[in-house]
Amino acid sequence: MRRWVDQVVFTPSPLVLTLAPGNQTVGAGGGMQLSVTAASLQPLSYQWRLNGSNIAAATNSALVLNTAQWTDAGLYSVVVSNSVGSVTSSPAIVNVAPKIFAQPSGSGLLLTWSGSFVLQSATNPFGPYTDQTGALSPYLQDTSAGGPQFFRLRSQPFSLTLAPQTNGGVTIAGAGISGFNFYILASTNLIDWSRVSTNPSPFSFTDTNTTLFPCRFYRSVLAR
Repeated sequence: MRRWVDQVVFTPSPLVLTLAPGNQTVGAGGGMQLSVTAASLQPLSYQWRLNGSNIAAATNSALVLNTAQWTDAGLYSVVVSNSVGSVTSSPAIVNVAPKIFAQPSGSGLLLTWSGSFVLQSATNPFGPYTDQTGALSPYLQDTSAGGPQFFRLRSQPFSLTLAPQTNGGVTIAGAGISGFNFYILASTNLIDWSRVSTNPSPFSFTDTNTTLFPCRFYRSVLAR
């Protein structure tokens, strides 16, 4: 008599990210959501990261921020795992933009905002806008003169600093702008630029490839 024994071999399914989190800009104090979708027959686990560090208790397929603050700006990624292994999403850029809050107060308007931004005003929404010299939050704007007034915030200017390193590299640093991320671009001819880093503010990046080029120029642009 022959006996046949059937064997079923179970092969865990590979993990594939079908939808990665995307870049977002949210107003300060506002809400946002980042989400990821993965294809797998196995149970999945999630761990969200901000600038490469794990976010405590952020272990769902969606990450929700109800009241975004400057410190919430940065590069978000998520590690999705199953019994086979794990996949890390590409970073999603999240910028937190400043907002002006206005409240009537007597014959004026009380304006409040956060961050080291400069208040500007204009008589129409398209400008031109001029600085409200010396205006600090909270700021009481007299509106008794009549006519419409429009307000916005501008950032303080900043510059890049370059510091040579003993290994032949160079460190590029800048204050940036609170709540915003920046690309660092490099060029050898001031015409063709390539992205070498993406950083939250303030930023510092060491380029170790400078010795490969006869000369190297740098600039920063807003990442979004």
